[in-house]
Amino acid sequence: MKFHAKSSPPACGPTIYPSAVHDFLRGEAKHLVPYHRGDGQYAALRDGPVGGVDEARLLIEDGEGRVLVLGDGADGWALPRFAAAEDESAGILDVCNVMGSVLIQARQQLGLRLPWLSWLLDLPGSAPDGGGGERRCRVYGHRLSSAALLWMCVGAMANACHFFILDRAAPGTLFLIIGARSLAAAFSVNRKIMYAFFGLILVSFFYSYKSPLGFLGLFATIAATYGNFQMTGQRVRVFHMLSNVSWMVHNILVWTPVAALMEGAFLARVSEASELENARGKKVGAPHSCVLKL
Repeated sequence: MKFHAKSSPPACGPTIYPSAVHDFLRGEAKHLVPYHRGDGQYAALRDGPVGGVDEARLLIEDGEGRVLVLGDGADGWALPRFAAAEDESAGILDVCNVMGSVLIQARQQLGLRLPWLSWLLDLPGSAPDGGGGERRCRVYGHRLSSAALLWMCVGAMANACHFFILDRAAPGTLFLIIGARSLAAAFSVNRKIMYAFFGLILVSFFYSYKSPLGFLGLFATIAATYGNFQMTGQRVRVFHMLSNVSWMVHNILVWTPVAALMEGAFLARVSEASELENARGKKVGAPHSCVLKL
């Protein structure tokens, strides 16, 4: 069931229970049912599904840590809001999941085809007309994946093939790990994943070490790994530039000019991206939408 208590709610959001259930529990157990309503709008199947969620808001964050907000009249700027609607075919275990209606409206109103959402919090409040009724706003979040990291994955795999053809197992293995790491970082910046890749890098380096030049590759791989799991694009670029320089020096010393040119091209592209981002940050946003830097 979707009842997982406050410490572990489901991704679609918690089930709304009757306030009578919350009130019946002893004081030390009331935290088990933190999401409830007393106006009869709780999870149930009557003539159709009733879930108790009236409105939804959407927190959309990009890889730079910026959040989409829209002009909201006299209220200034606000997260995109949508009317919450239950799936008419939902069974009792699927009531209170309004993700489907939010995804449809995000596509229709914002032109965004979002593959997933995750529940963040519920905001209880009063009816907007000033009456005594209850109202609940459910906030979902979505972090846009970074296309740049996916391209880094492709580039790393190409570099790995290049070094394996040259019978250089150490840098080839490191580039395989770089590709896997870039793919993982495109979807998560969880530090536990970063530390797992650190361990994998060190183990593979230990078993494939052949010469002191390998330490240049090791440093470059660790720098890029640390950069991939940063929250802001600027920090990602800084650590990747450091990695590109290290790999370029490594490739020149082992005399693989094609790989050295590739790293030089990556370095130039990352530097250009930094300049464009700095210039873009000076521009004023559109009148009815903007992004906020967290």
